[in-house]
Amino acid sequence: MTKKSDEDSIHPSETAYDKAIKRMEEREAHIFNTPAMQIAADAAEQIRIQQAPLIQALQPLQDALQPYHNLIDQNSLGLVAASLSSVAQTIVPDNAVGSMTESLNVVATAIQPYQQDMNLFNSNVLAAFEAAAITPELRDFRTQFEVNVQEMGDGMSAISDYVNGLTSQWDNALGVANVLERSIAAQNLAMVRMLPCYSDLELPRGSKKVLRSLTKTTAKKLMQSDEIQFDPKEKDFYHKDSPESKLSADQITVVESSLELFAEFTLDELLSFESKLEQNFAFAVRHPVGIRIYEILQNWKNFVSFENITYYHARTLGENQRPFHDSEMMKAPTNVSAHGRYNEVGRSCYYIAETKDGALKEIYKHSGKTKPRVQVIGLKAIKSAKLLDLSGDVKETNRFVEHLRFTVENDEGRTVQEYLLPNFVASCCKELGIDGIRYKSTGYKCCVLWKDDYFENVEGSREIIPY
Repeated sequence: MTKKSDEDSIHPSETAYDKAIKRMEEREAHIFNTPAMQIAADAAEQIRIQQAPLIQALQPLQDALQPYHNLIDQNSLGLVAASLSSVAQTIVPDNAVGSMTESLNVVATAIQPYQQDMNLFNSNVLAAFEAAAITPELRDFRTQFEVNVQEMGDGMSAISDYVNGLTSQWDNALGVANVLERSIAAQNLAMVRMLPCYSDLELPRGSKKVLRSLTKTTAKKLMQSDEIQFDPKEKDFYHKDSPESKLSADQITVVESSLELFAEFTLDELLSFESKLEQNFAFAVRHPVGIRIYEILQNWKNFVSFENITYYHARTLGENQRPFHDSEMMKAPTNVSAHGRYNEVGRSCYYIAETKDGALKEIYKHSGKTKPRVQVIGLKAIKSAKLLDLSGDVKETNRFVEHLRFTVENDEGRTVQEYLLPNFVASCCKELGIDGIRYKSTGYKCCVLWKDDYFENVEGSREIIPY
């Protein structure tokens, strides 16, 4: 029989809380076996032998030691040492008191790293709550965690209960057909990724792979939004208003990382570089910003591919022109003279949109005030591609991405200054073997590809949109 992995253990006999307690007990046992504790034990034994009548009097001292034994209060060892002096100074010989006090101070020093680790653990968890858009589940989790920390010194019991609740919700979702009904708030799952001990937890089957694909930065941003849902059955994320447009954890992370790639450039640096692109595009790669852009793309390792959706491509159709055949609709048009966002004048590439409306708008926005006839076709990917994803939302200042997205009304045959920067990015991608770019337009997303052999047509999708 094949041994089950941690991913397959949905209902383990040993919970995360059990493991945490075991580690604490091992640490405690180690401390009690240190030379410092042996000195303290020897001193206490000497007192017991020499002054038997004091045994009863030492009961308060034993009570003072109890907080240390429980490892709860971070100042407990200091209190023990103080209690030892106050309780025993009148009934225990000075040399014995001094010996035990010194020993306990040594023990306090020995346990300090453990106390610091636990305090840091608790602080990190609480900081994660502060960054979150709180759901009812997270609100209950936080309340229980804070109570546990106050009463027991750690919140592992609260973590265990929260994970158990998430596991139950995950398991139940697998049997629900409706995607909206089975989905959970993305911040509830992202919270687990923010836990310092998340890799040690017994989580729902398949969830660890999802969590490992999220960076902490991405998880934090997911926690800050109450617009994103997670589908446990498909293991994808989506905006609550667009359940049909899903992203994997890898894609979510890549989008976030891609947008942050170029955030280092200042407005002054970009304007200097764009001026160089306008003056001499061929030598812009020697500009410090051009060099850095190329380096960033050269070292970037994570890319996305096509999603399992219908893409759309549209072409303007003249008044008396025959409709395009499929082969013409699935190939980049030749002899293109217009300047595109990711293609230079006279250079062909293949633009597709993730919605039919987006494909139509790509035509209309470059047609001035007229609205031409348009032929559109639906496309399904038949092979994968390596795409740089620059399509995500930008919440903080990112001048580079802003300049990639400037909107213009294109005039055929004219060099568009707003397109010089994205043209340079496209040139770098081509040189580096990157197949295309996924980008955000006004209200929809598109892909641009240097080749056009990734798709087949979707039957029933051919359509001519009149004026």
